[in-house]
Amino acid sequence: MNEPERILFLIKFGKKKYLERLLNKGEVYFKNSKEFNKIKKSNNEQGDENEGAIWIKNLKDVQLTLNHSEFGEIKFKSAPNKLVKLTQYNHNYLTCSFYTVTNKDFVQSNLFEVDEKMSELGDYALIIPKPKELIDSVFEYANREKIQLAAKKVEYEDLSLDGRIEINPFIKKKEHSYQKEYRMVLKNSVESSKILLSRTLEKNGVIVPTKKNEKLKFKID
Repeated sequence: MNEPERILFLIKFGKKKYLERLLNKGEVYFKNSKEFNKIKKSNNEQGDENEGAIWIKNLKDVQLTLNHSEFGEIKFKSAPNKLVKLTQYNHNYLTCSFYTVTNKDFVQSNLFEVDEKMSELGDYALIIPKPKELIDSVFEYANREKIQLAAKKVEYEDLSLDGRIEINPFIKKKEHSYQKEYRMVLKNSVESSKILLSRTLEKNGVIVPTKKNEKLKFKID
C-alpha cells in the first residue's frame, strides 16, 4: 500500500524584506490573479497568462467578421492548422503560493534538488520545516475574520489540447509543474492585494540566499 503524500517543507521564494515580514511578523501576502498576467513578459517563471481563467478554448481555423461603417465587412482568418486560444477570465480571487517538498520526493533517493528555475522568483528563500503550523494559523485567522480561504496542492495539466478546458486557481499548465505549488486562495476578492496574519514563524523558518541557476538541495540522513 502506497504511503499518502505528506508535505515535509514549504519554501517561499522572494525578496528578503518580504520574507522577513512573514518570518517575524506573520504577514502572508496575497496577490490578485491579474498581477500574474501583467508580469508574464518580464518574468516567464512567475507570470502566467492563464491566471484568473475559468475556461480556455483552443480552436482551429477560426474566422472573425468585422462590420465597419466605412470599410464594410472585413473577414479575418487564423493561420491554417494552428490552434487559437480563447480565454474567459474572472479575476475574483487572490493567491499566495509556496513550493512543496514532500515524502514522495525521496522515494528514489535521499537527495532532492529544487529546480534551478525557482531562483528566478527571488534572491532569497524562506524554508518552513513545520508547514502544518503555518497553514493552520492562516486558516484560524481567516475564520476569525470571516474570510473565504481555500488551500491545496496545484494540479498541472496540458492546457494546449483542442477544445474547451475548464480550469480554476488550483489547475495550471504542465510547463509550470516544476514549481510544485501549494496554494492558498482568497475567494470572492477583487482587491489588488491583501495581507493575512499568521502566528510569527520564529524558529519555524530560516531564510537562505539563492543563486541564479543553482539548485537548492535537500538530503534525508
